[in-house]
Amino acid sequence: ACKSGGLVLAMRGLEDRKALSQLSRSTGVHVIAASTKEQFAAEVGELGHGVFTYTILEGLNGKASGGTETVTVRKLMGYVEEQLPEITKKYRQEAQYPIADSKGQDFPLAIVK
Repeated sequence: ACKSGGLVLAMRGLEDRKALSQLSRSTGVHVIAASTKEQFAAEVGELGHGVFTYTILEGLNGKASGGTETVTVRKLMGYVEEQLPEITKKYRQEAQYPIADSKGQDFPLAIVK
């Protein structure tokens, strides 16, 4: 969503950090937002999705696997952080930067076929 990176920054307040710390010890909290709070998320008709959604789907379909059989939440985050700016530059001549924050255990999201 447009300017959704503001959520991650808002979550980093002292009280929120304490709450997230307690929560992450048992389950973890992983957030990937489409853009910084200063940016709009790019839509590209050719891709059939917004660029963020397209990048997430590409990652889940194996491009974020790092040559293994699984895509984990942290591998997906790294893939999106690397690829989203490149893809938006290609289609919009301006990079879109996702915001990612990860607390807790990494876990698998998809098995690569």
